[in-house]
Amino acid sequence: MATYIFKIAPMSNFTPTNLGISFPNNFNIDSASVSVAIFNNAKNNIFSLLTYNNIQALINNVTTIAGARISSYPDFSVDGTSIYLRSIGNQVSSTLWTYVFVSNIQNPSAYVYANFTVAYYLISSGFQSLQWIYQYPLTYYINSPPGFLSITSVTVNDYDLLYPAIYTFKFSTNNGGFIGIVGKVLSYVIVIPTFYKSTLWANNAPICKFN
Repeated sequence: MATYIFKIAPMSNFTPTNLGISFPNNFNIDSASVSVAIFNNAKNNIFSLLTYNNIQALINNVTTIAGARISSYPDFSVDGTSIYLRSIGNQVSSTLWTYVFVSNIQNPSAYVYANFTVAYYLISSGFQSLQWIYQYPLTYYINSPPGFLSITSVTVNDYDLLYPAIYTFKFSTNNGGFIGIVGKVLSYVIVIPTFYKSTLWANNAPICKFN
């Protein structure tokens, strides 16, 4: 689930009533899961301070960024791929930048070059009377998780069902290099087929050794 952050410049010539954010049509936004949060800040470069970890900490109100703590905004509705925030006037500043966090957005399975829209409205009924609009293609990246390692071979020293055997699994990274990756903590999970439990040694605890 992704968090999208929209930065909106100060608006000094009017006070909007509502804010609408529309994602491309290939997104699927679950109204029961999505959450919205807002904060204002004098800095226009908050993006440079944001990482995956502190975004999560911000959302969970564990930390602050540039002295600002985001607050959940409950008054919003979801219509298809659009999110409409009502009564936004008190959240918008004429001198500060507004940052809107939209969390729990599930990215689509394929990238589509299409616009998202951020717009201010003055009338709450039907979100009419558009006062300000920004449209631009939304850049997002879809790729499979990195293949840190793979099994290159499996060998066994004995095929006799009556005696315990030693299985040797040889691992490699996806580029054929060593397993060890600097700064990565890895887990190894080896699942033995269920029919192996029918042997006489099934109740013996396995022994695992690394070389």
